[in-house]
Amino acid sequence: MDGLARDSLQSPREAPSCPMRPPGAAGLAEACGWRAGSPPRTSSQRESGCNSRDTLSLLRGRKFCIWTLKHPLEKVVPRRCRRRAPSSPVYYLGEGEASRRWLQQEQNSTGKLCLSHMRAVASHVQNRRPSVTPLVWDDMLRDLPEDQLAASGVPQLVEPVLWDYAADLDVHGKVLLMQKYWRCGFPRLWAASAFKGATGPSQAVPPIKHHLRNHVQWLQVAGSRPTDSLQGIILTGWQRYDHFSVLCELLPAGVPSLAACLQLLLHGGFDGDAKAKVENLLGISNLEMMDPVREGAGSFPGSNILALVTQVSLHLRSSVDALLEGNTYVTGWFSPYHRRRKLIHPVMVQHIQPAALSLLAQWSTLVRELEVALQLAFYPDAVEEWLEENVHPSLQRLQALLQDLSEVATPPPPPPPTSPGRDTAQDP
Repeated sequence: MDGLARDSLQSPREAPSCPMRPPGAAGLAEACGWRAGSPPRTSSQRESGCNSRDTLSLLRGRKFCIWTLKHPLEKVVPRRCRRRAPSSPVYYLGEGEASRRWLQQEQNSTGKLCLSHMRAVASHVQNRRPSVTPLVWDDMLRDLPEDQLAASGVPQLVEPVLWDYAADLDVHGKVLLMQKYWRCGFPRLWAASAFKGATGPSQAVPPIKHHLRNHVQWLQVAGSRPTDSLQGIILTGWQRYDHFSVLCELLPAGVPSLAACLQLLLHGGFDGDAKAKVENLLGISNLEMMDPVREGAGSFPGSNILALVTQVSLHLRSSVDALLEGNTYVTGWFSPYHRRRKLIHPVMVQHIQPAALSLLAQWSTLVRELEVALQLAFYPDAVEEWLEENVHPSLQRLQALLQDLSEVATPPPPPPPTSPGRDTAQDP
């Protein structure tokens, strides 16, 4: 699933954001009314009483807020499937004014409020699509008392997804958590791993070794599960950490990681044979395990995007830093002090300007190639955002250096000559 991202300490409860252009279809994100790069808030939502301080929360008892969750489900839920029920609004549960008043009553709690929210949405799905079973992220359920969870009616309506994207997840703790859910009445459970979108909100290329270790740990959990309770492992590939964060790894950049993780799950490990099979399938000469995939990305669809993104990620900023902060002529004769005062020895311009022009030309050519490749796969706003976040800051630093050099190297025009005035007190 190519959606929003969270790491192992945060919750993957945001609605899917899908900047990649779906072939021949509007896509789930647009069917739900969501677009990458577009804030999810509307004026009608603000007027409904949804929490104005936090756009990821809903208030208890506000029918419009629940409707905003139900209405997209009407459009996209097929007759028979398992569907992820939106649970992002419960992350900041109880912070609205109406919710705080409700929580002041002795018998009420945030756990009860959470379960009532889940029950309302899941019941709606069951009434409209009896053959559809909602899946819910389990982090809001983990700390609830067993008796409260069992008596809520939620175990009969949904199936929890235990998610953890860490490379060193607590296997024993996950097994105990599965046993707790089983005792509460959940007959079926799911696990969620990650092949990308879980190691940093601005990560450009996934660290494959991290994601392989995550799947190894989940296989250990699966081997210790209660009989027939774990239905499968959902491989997530989040595109953002939430609606307001930047894009993390684009899907083409995550394909090698996805292929490696799938092979690991199929074979129960990732030995030399599994690695060679991935490299052969993707046309990659060497799938590097310690670092992100390097240049020469392969022959699979989107491999050109991976190759170009990798070069930008690994080398663009570092090459500009090397010129601006490591070049002796720049740091010694055209420092920020000199640039502010437009001071430089003319000879030094010849030591700096050619290197800067060459570097700018090199990266400008690559960026034009990358932009064309991205435009074939992504919406324009996603292309604009990725380039603005990952490319433009470094190129603008180079361009600013060259602009300052140009202004210093070009002497200002001489002042216009003043016409001699006639001295009326003196004859010629």
